[in-house]
Amino acid sequence: MAEKVEHSPAALKPDAPLELGPEFGGLAIPQFWEDREAYFRLRDELLNRYLGMWVAVLAKEGVIATGRSLLDVSRDAFRKNPAGAYIAKVGDEEKVIVRRRRASPGVEFRFDADYQPTPLPVVEAIVSNPLRTAPPLRLDRVIPDTGSDISYLPLADFTRAGLHATSPVELLYHETGEIKKGLAFKALVEIGPLKLDSYILPRGDERILGRDALNQTSAVFDHGRKVRLEP
Repeated sequence: MAEKVEHSPAALKPDAPLELGPEFGGLAIPQFWEDREAYFRLRDELLNRYLGMWVAVLAKEGVIATGRSLLDVSRDAFRKNPAGAYIAKVGDEEKVIVRRRRASPGVEFRFDADYQPTPLPVVEAIVSNPLRTAPPLRLDRVIPDTGSDISYLPLADFTRAGLHATSPVELLYHETGEIKKGLAFKALVEIGPLKLDSYILPRGDERILGRDALNQTSAVFDHGRKVRLEP
């Protein structure tokens, strides 16, 4: 019998409601809610076996993927069930908070020299949902932001790309000095020859490419003149 692992009482209570703002209402597919319910039914067992790890849970199959990285678990879960699964970091469900701290085979893009007070790096990108149930969306003025934990798109862009087709990840994020709950959705971001896995939060009015995608590249910001991304 596995030894019982003590866990922090600060972790999310199994019966805690998901209080999403109206901006997220209706975005999640029905499977998300079924898989989420299954996750919390299994949570005591998960705390004993997978404390501190990311896990993906399907209502009909239980745990289908585990690992130390959100993107690795997401890729594994997608291979097994393309529609997605409920993914969470066991025991840290309310401690994972995403932030924006905006302060060769590669591809180069320019800085917007007119942006004040300092030039702003901008790239062009194609965003699509992994199931390809909507046409890929070509976007300009996407800001590569190494200070952002995750990627962001305005809701209009998010909707046009059909990113709500797969099961999202539930997370906490900072906005106007408050911590709020939201949903981030799996996406494929293509920049030139680069194909990057990403999780996109439909919030704000800027197109932000965060470290969820940028950490899969080598990024060089060249003296406020151009930005180069390489595998």
